[in-house]
Amino acid sequence: MSDSVSDKESSFEFLNESDASDGELEQITKASDGMEDQVIKPGAPAQTVAHKVNTPLARATAPAKFPPTAANKFIVSLIIACLILFIMVCVFMAAHIRHLELCAAQISATKLREDQISKELERVKRDLQRETSARDEIIKQYEISARDKIIEELKNDKRDLQKVIDRAIKKDNFNTIKCLEDIPEELMDKWTPDESKFEGIIEFESKKTVNQIFREGRPVFSKLSKGQKIIQLIDYKIPKALTVDNRNYLLMEGLCTYTMYTHKGDFGQVFVKEGLLYIIMGAPEEEKIKLVYSMPEEYL
Repeated sequence: MSDSVSDKESSFEFLNESDASDGELEQITKASDGMEDQVIKPGAPAQTVAHKVNTPLARATAPAKFPPTAANKFIVSLIIACLILFIMVCVFMAAHIRHLELCAAQISATKLREDQISKELERVKRDLQRETSARDEIIKQYEISARDKIIEELKNDKRDLQKVIDRAIKKDNFNTIKCLEDIPEELMDKWTPDESKFEGIIEFESKKTVNQIFREGRPVFSKLSKGQKIIQLIDYKIPKALTVDNRNYLLMEGLCTYTMYTHKGDFGQVFVKEGLLYIIMGAPEEEKIKLVYSMPEEYL
């Protein structure tokens, strides 16, 4: 029993008057008095005894509840505010990191688009350069071709103009010839009848001494000697020559102006005037005919 009492007394050693209130001290005192009056019977369960002993002690040793003060409330509010601020900072940082990731993705996409646009611009630039080069080459070839064509046309025009000028000069020079000897030999058989200038041909054709080939006949000259030629009027379509006194030629003598003769004597004249060949035929006592021949321009 002494041991039990010692245990009991040790259980209360931490209490003093300053640590407990008056009510609590009174409860402890009553409990102690009650415990001294109790006698532990032999054979009694220790648990029951302990329960009876410890129950008031447990109530006496329970932590005291202190009423909340303003400082405690401020500290709690401060902790809560710090927690809320920390959560907000974390949320803000998470949102900011997400925003940075989106910005980085947009920057990457923009850079990729810029690279694609740069490549497309380079391709368009190359295509444009090729097209420009091809166009310039076509224009150059066209300009060369057009220039060569113009040059060729100018050369042709110059050549044609020169021909016209040469022909005009030759014609002017030809028109100034006054002597039959001055006519080039290669032109002597190119005289062409100019019927609009023929005179007296109808009356002369009615005579039996000549046949009717004046209209289509062309003069052909053959040189015998200086101042002496033979003239024939030949129709190349038949072909047939003018016959006078059973001869198909007439003898001509003279220099610039030739006189034709038959076996009967004088039978006309042959001369050149202003580029035209005149043949006047007929005996002195007969009616005369005038045959006029011109030189085609293509031979001049």
